[in-house]
Amino acid sequence: MNASYNLSAIRQLLDAAFSVSELQTLAFDLFRPVYDDLPTAATKSFIIQQIITYAERNGRIPHLLQAVEERNSYQYGRFADQLQTAVSPSAHASYGYEQRLADLKQHINRESALLRDYEELRDNTRDPRDRRRYQTEIDRQNSLLADYRQQLAALASEIQHTQQAAPDPQPSLTDVLEAIHTLQQQMKQAEDNLTAGQEQIRAHIDERHRDTVTRLIAQLDTQHQAEILLLQEAAAQQQIARWDAQQMTLLVQQALLDLARLRQNQPDAAYWGNLLDAVNEYATWEQKLKFTLPIIPGIIEFESEMNVDVIPKLQEMWHALVAQFRR
Repeated sequence: MNASYNLSAIRQLLDAAFSVSELQTLAFDLFRPVYDDLPTAATKSFIIQQIITYAERNGRIPHLLQAVEERNSYQYGRFADQLQTAVSPSAHASYGYEQRLADLKQHINRESALLRDYEELRDNTRDPRDRRRYQTEIDRQNSLLADYRQQLAALASEIQHTQQAAPDPQPSLTDVLEAIHTLQQQMKQAEDNLTAGQEQIRAHIDERHRDTVTRLIAQLDTQHQAEILLLQEAAAQQQIARWDAQQMTLLVQQALLDLARLRQNQPDAAYWGNLLDAVNEYATWEQKLKFTLPIIPGIIEFESEMNVDVIPKLQEMWHALVAQFRR
């Protein structure tokens, strides 16, 4: 007999057995990487999801359940009969395409929900260090989702091969293929929206320097894309005051100069120097503003761990301008 775990029941067990502080202690004792990545204001449901996701990925659900039993035997006893489901070898052998799709869909929905949680946490903090930490988790979630996309494609290919080999059409397999296609389209739409935002931003940049700024633009999240497009439109309509534009471009130039100096022994040293050279090529403040707008969020994010004095001022000015034109 093979044991599979009922994650929904485990989630309910953790919710009933522990308070927020007790869950944090559990994470500290058993799953230190989870504890280290928890935000200060993490909700109970968020902590539970992080613990379960980490335990499942690393094959540590048994250790989690053992710890719960030791720390709250009463609640563990209430849920004990629901935590595992026995699957016979014959049932496992007949594991069908529909079930495989259902499992993939469950994984995709779970990882997508975690991705949205991390994006919300990142978007609601201005601390560059916290934003970078959340961005690391976002990158990991995107990598997992990319793997699931490959698994969907492999499943679709397998079903198509089965259909071709069958003597008669199998409507049930056609239904599964249609469901796979729908799920693939939903995942692709999210990617397309992000790419479209990047292309909109690139369209505002002088063709000579599009490749230079692509590296920073490629790392932008949807919130930053919206902010850049908002200010690019304001600049195109000549709504940004000259003094604000000049101050911001001066701050960008100083930040790039500091970065080129601080990174002089690193592989990316030339990149920051090239960006600074590109800014200096432009003669007018309007041209400098047009070039610098799309790179400011990337500079702020990158410099979160660097000692660049102008960054707080640049970040403050950026948020003030965004707030001004969102009214």
